[in-house]
This record gives sequence, structure tokens and C-alpha cells, in this order.
Amino acid sequence: MKRFGKRCAALLLAAALAIPLVRPVRASWALGSELAERTVELGPGTALTSQSLWSASQGDLRTEHYVTYSPNATMKPVVFSGTYVASTNTVESAAAQMEEQGWRVAAAINGGFFNNDGTIVGMLMTDGILRALDVDNYTLLGFTGDGRVFIDESKPSLTVSWTGIETIPAAQPDEGSGTGQEDGFWSEEGPGAEPEIRTVSHTFPISGFNAYRNANFLSGLYLYNKDFSSRVTSGGPGVSAILRPLGEDGLRLNATLVFEVVSVTDTTQEGVVFDGVVPEGCYMLYAEDRWNPELLAALRGLSVGGQITLEASGTGEVWADAVYGLSGRYTLLRDAQIVDGLPTTANPYTAVGVKEDGSAVFYTIDGRQSGWSIGASYSQVAQRLQELGCVSAVALDGGGSTTLGATLPGSGGFSLVNRPSTDARKINNTIMLVSQAGEAIFEPGAYVSASHRVVLAGAELPVSAVAYDSWGQPVDGQYLTWAASGGAVSGEEEPVYVAGTVPGSYAISASEGGGAMSIQVVDELSDLTVSREDDGSKVTALAVEPGDQVDLSVSGIWWNLPVAMDDGDAVWTADPAIGTIDEEGLFTAGP
Repeated sequence: MKRFGKRCAALLLAAALAIPLVRPVRASWALGSELAERTVELGPGTALTSQSLWSASQGDLRTEHYVTYSPNATMKPVVFSGTYVASTNTVESAAAQMEEQGWRVAAAINGGFFNNDGTIVGMLMTDGILRALDVDNYTLLGFTGDGRVFIDESKPSLTVSWTGIETIPAAQPDEGSGTGQEDGFWSEEGPGAEPEIRTVSHTFPISGFNAYRNANFLSGLYLYNKDFSSRVTSGGPGVSAILRPLGEDGLRLNATLVFEVVSVTDTTQEGVVFDGVVPEGCYMLYAEDRWNPELLAALRGLSVGGQITLEASGTGEVWADAVYGLSGRYTLLRDAQIVDGLPTTANPYTAVGVKEDGSAVFYTIDGRQSGWSIGASYSQVAQRLQELGCVSAVALDGGGSTTLGATLPGSGGFSLVNRPSTDARKINNTIMLVSQAGEAIFEPGAYVSASHRVVLAGAELPVSAVAYDSWGQPVDGQYLTWAASGGAVSGEEEPVYVAGTVPGSYAISASEGGGAMSIQVVDELSDLTVSREDDGSKVTALAVEPGDQVDLSVSGIWWNLPVAMDDGDAVWTADPAIGTIDEEGLFTAGP
């Protein structure tokens, strides 16, 4: 086949040959020069973008994946948290469970922070019901029933109040004195006085609802229901009360819920045992005997059949329409401005940003993987979301939890898109964009893929395509119509893209309905590596006998991205004094 364009020179016995490199012209001020990008439609108003960027200051790649979402009647954001608030699942297993419930998961990312025992840090709401809330509720992220996304910096809180019975012991006189006077204190009742019993109104904050008992708040009051786990584990002697809700079952933000006291258990009393079981449909009010005698005395004064009022307050009116919600951590953007004082360490991160028009960006950047992605700081993520048009943004859990998956058209199922720094990390909750399974959400087309995103000018790149129908399912036997810019596709059984001579960003498609793949054509490389064909080992020197033959291969790198090229795309040379080498890299040692 005729070779077009500039060829690269590979020097025998050298590990690599550096070739002058032209810097990409597109750039992100936040993350670096933009190298290769692809955007894929995932459904109505929903698209996945994957991009590699070069950081000149770090001399390495950054790789981002994000989903842009515009609220619509078909695709909705939801939060999945498993059977219990303390349940953990990988993003993949969470998506599989949603699919079993009759949903198509277009995309999913990891959600909020969680503790070592699996309990959530902050707030969790599903189906409009508050499932968990603790003292560290941070910045809130919410989703309404019609698909709107919002960020709220208000601080929700829970308080309980009730009227209970309190016993005040009578003052006792000095033994044998026959008076009611002791050290200046006088009791008119005199010896043998009865203790005073009176009703007292109490109001206490809830330190955690279905939450981890924070070491800094062990003296606080906690509330649990069946959403928490199969049982509540005691941390020591204390007082607990089983409560039955009166009226609506389910706690909502900016609302009150009234309970009837079913029973009271005081394990500070000898022989009393705590079993930790919350009866179906009930709640448990729980406090340990740790430095808060007023709280314990108030709980002991609860009357079976009495009432307790729980009030949720502190959040804005926007939560009246919310169906799902959780806590992020740091606010990254507020009123289109980057928030000061954000941590500066570069890591993998997950964040959600909201634009002025109400559309949202579900963003991830990989990290801790040199040669693939070194990550970014919170400020850089904030700046990147600002570049993408967001005016508000919140950071979600990151590090090894950062995960993004999607159901690509024609794939037939959900799979991971990014490369998490920790394999199969189980997390507390997952944010998904879903539609009802069986809905027609696509214009039929073909999804194009290839092993490389960068190809050397004049070189070949094998490509493939899967046709898909209106439901995004693969279709066998459908005729593909290949088209390409910056080159051409040849061959029907084994299609190959042959790059042209002009470097640039181009597209390859196999149908009129979409699914085009972006491809970067380059005519200069940053690195060229010579290897042995038989074992793939990098060649720095060869020890051969006269007449021996060694088949060599070559691979190219463009800003740390592998480049599609063949051995015949390099110009091979060898010193005649040591042997000869043909145009495909077969070296023959001299006599």
C-alpha cells in the first residue's frame, strides 16, 4: 500500500527516537492542552464526553469524563443507596439493581461521602423521604421530580420535643436532727417528705438520624428506623424508646412528624437488656449514658402512649419539590465564582455543576495513575466546571471512589467508562440518570470504536461499528455506511481507516444516525520506541550471532497517548557494518 505523508525515523538499538512535537492549539486554562475528545449521546438531553488533556506543568496526562444533562420528560436523575442506609455497592452493581427494577441506566457516578461502617456522611433522601442526616451535612445536592438539579448550602437539622414526667427528690434533714434544716437549706415538709413529681417540656437536637455515632457527639440523641440496618448496635448502657409514627409514615425536610411512645428501655438498670431491633414501621430514639444526665433523665420520663414531635427544618423552599438528595462536601462554585480556601492536593475527584440554564454537568477526573491521569486539585476542578459553563458546583466523594459508567448505544449494557484508582470500590450511594426500560430514546445509528484515538498521518487504524435501534440495543445484519473526514475507510469485512496527510481532529461514522468517533491525526510524535516482536521487550541493545535475525517493531507516543502506526510507517536504518534491516523492521546480523 502506498504510504502518505511524513514518515518517522526509528534508529536501530536505540530505545526511542524523540521527534519534534507541535503543541495542541486548544487548551483548558484549568487542566492543560486538549488532546483527544469524544462526545456520545446517551439519551434525550444526555451526552457523555471523554477527553485527554496535557499538563505542561506536570508533564503528564489528565483524563476527564463527564455527562452533560438537560432536564427532560424522559431522563431523570435518581439516587440509589441499596437496601439499607449503611449498605454499600459498587457503581456497577448499583446500576444492575436499578436495571432489575425496570430502568435503563444511561449514566452513573459515585455520590456522597461515607464512613468506614458504610453509613452516609451528611444527608440522604430518596423518593421524597429523608433517609439519613448527621451533624456533618455539608453542601447539599438535590433533584426534583421533573429532573431539575440544584445545589443548596443551607443546613438541615432535626429536633424532638415532648412533655414528660420528672421526679424531684425531696430534701432530707440531717440524720437524727429532727428538723428539715441542713447546711442552711430549709425544707418546709420536714422529715419524711415525699418527692415532687411534675411534668416538664423537653426539646433536644438530634445528633444523627440513621447515622454513625460520631465520637464527638456520643452524648447526643440519635434516631433510627428500618432504613438504617437490620438492627442498632449498642455502644454501652443507655436509654432507648420505640416510637410509632402517627399519620404519614416518612420524614420529610421542612416538616414535622408526630410519634406515639410504644416502649422505653433503660439498660443502665441491672438486668435490662438492649436487643437493638426496631419493629417494622417504627423508629428508635437512642442515647448512651455518656456525660449527659439531663438527656437520660428526660428519656426515662417518657410515658408509654405519650407523644413526641420531630421537626425537620433549616432548608430552603426548593426542597418542597425534591425527590432525591444527598450531601457533597465542599462548595466549588458559588455565583459563578470559585470558592476560596479549597484543598490543594491533586486527586481523582467527582463533582456536579449546574449551569445558568438549569442543565447540569456530572463530572469526574481520574488520578493517581501516571501516564493516564494525574488528577487535579479542587480549585482546578472548580475552574474546569466554570469553563464548562457552570455557575454553582459541589464536590462529591473522590479518590478511589471516583467512578463513572454508562450504557453506550449498541453496547447492550452498563459498563465503566473511567479508570478508578481503586478497583471495585464499594460506596454508599450512586447518582444515576435513568429512563424507563423499553422506551425509544435514540435515532437508530451505529457506534464506532477503535483501539486508538490518535493515528499517524498516512497510517492505518482498524475500526469497527455496532448498529443500534431506537432503544439503543445492538442490531445484527444492518448495513453500515462508512464515512470519514481527514482520511478514508476501506474494506467491508475488516474496515480500516487510512489517515490523510493533514494533522487535525476528524470524525469517522458508520451511519447517518450518529455515533461518530473523533480521531486525532498527527504527523509528529513525542516518542518512538523500538521493541522485539517476539516478546514485546524494549530494545536498548542486541546480542546476536552472525546471521541471526530479530524481528523488531515500533510504537509511537503523542503526549503520552499511544499512536496507531505499523512497522512499515517508520524508516528503518542500520549501520552496514553490523547488519541489514528491511522496511518492516526485520534485522539480519552481518557475518
